[in-house]
Amino acid sequence: MGQVTPAPRSAAPHARPSTGTRLDPWIGSYADRTHGMRASEIRALFAVASRPEVVSLAGGMPNLAGLPLDTLAESAQRLIATRGATALQYGSGQGDQTLREQILDVMRLEGIDAHPDDVVVTTGSQQALDLVTRLFINPGDVIVAEAPSYVGALGVFRAYQADVVHVPLDEHGLVPEALDEALTRLAAEGRTVKLIYTVPNFHNPAGVTLSLERRPRVLEIAQRHGVLLVEDNPYGLLGFSGDPLPAMRSLDDEGVIYLGSFSKTFAPGYRVGWAVAPHAVREKLVLASESAILCPSNASQLAISTYLAEHDWKGQIKAFREMYRERRDAMVGALSEHIPEASWTVPDGGFYTWVKLPDGLDAQAMLPRAITALVAYVSGTAFYADGQGADHMRLSFCYPTPERIREGVRRLSTVVDGERELVEIFGTAATREGRIVESPSPDLA
Repeated sequence: MGQVTPAPRSAAPHARPSTGTRLDPWIGSYADRTHGMRASEIRALFAVASRPEVVSLAGGMPNLAGLPLDTLAESAQRLIATRGATALQYGSGQGDQTLREQILDVMRLEGIDAHPDDVVVTTGSQQALDLVTRLFINPGDVIVAEAPSYVGALGVFRAYQADVVHVPLDEHGLVPEALDEALTRLAAEGRTVKLIYTVPNFHNPAGVTLSLERRPRVLEIAQRHGVLLVEDNPYGLLGFSGDPLPAMRSLDDEGVIYLGSFSKTFAPGYRVGWAVAPHAVREKLVLASESAILCPSNASQLAISTYLAEHDWKGQIKAFREMYRERRDAMVGALSEHIPEASWTVPDGGFYTWVKLPDGLDAQAMLPRAITALVAYVSGTAFYADGQGADHMRLSFCYPTPERIREGVRRLSTVVDGERELVEIFGTAATREGRIVESPSPDLA
């Protein structure tokens, strides 16, 4: 047999695109939409803020101390022992049938009357928001969102190259007249508005709630302009007084996509959320979810289903409400005592209060000095798509104990006092323009 001559090796087996850089040789190959994906400029600071000596008033993490962990562990063990072959297998792209029926019981507390087929289970409501945006948004399409707005939503919208137009909030939530005016102006400009995005209950970050009187008005405006409304409602059952308000979806089942989650009312680690959408939209949501993840986790879904079936989940939510109300009171009381020159919202539920700083102070510029003083918050600039918010900060009261909250606000007051002295000496801090919407780390959302 003759000698076989090996094929010549490429002269440049490790060649990289000529458009690359030393830091990222593939920079010229990314899709255009990735240019909107940027890590938070404050993420490095929060690596420090996670140290136990730092009081973090930043994170939106629920406090899980009240969960019956021993009982949940027994349930998980029993689930794997008896239904492990199902729990650890692939499942339906739409989600487990039993869990979808149980989700109807949860939503019924807010007046939603739906069918299990209307529900699509997702990997947290964040995935549901991503799927909805992917389905509807072409580059340059407009999403009308509250000002301020949830930082995780702004990151999704930017990733899909949406143009976010803000509409103001007041103490009663989204302002209907401003919404109508914005939609009318955008239509006159020939711009394509695809979605209205709102967090109507115990808003993140503003802490306000869309009033009962305004809800039909907002829906009427959306219907008249032919724009779909996305109702993001992770906090709706966590009110501190009275029954839950009727969901927007309960008033209009054709013009509203409702997003729900077990992350705030049970545990975020399972990553189980859901969307309820009009029939045609629901079908596309299932297809989009299947293309992204094939199916949501069966193990997580069955664990949540077991919890809902075997435990007093309504009683657990009641306990969470009482715990968070105590923390809210600690936060508001500490602000009144230590930073009376600021102003803030007094939320009737949820996790957050929205603080306006004294004139001339920049929350983003002040943040490194706050971390040095062993207290953390989120600058208001994270919650706008257009560079607003430097005069605000979001303070979270969900995770720290009341004692830690009071100590955190005390530490924060020393930073505010120091900043005010600098402003009095050197003048108002310069306005920063052109801020970029940041992608949040999970503990900031």
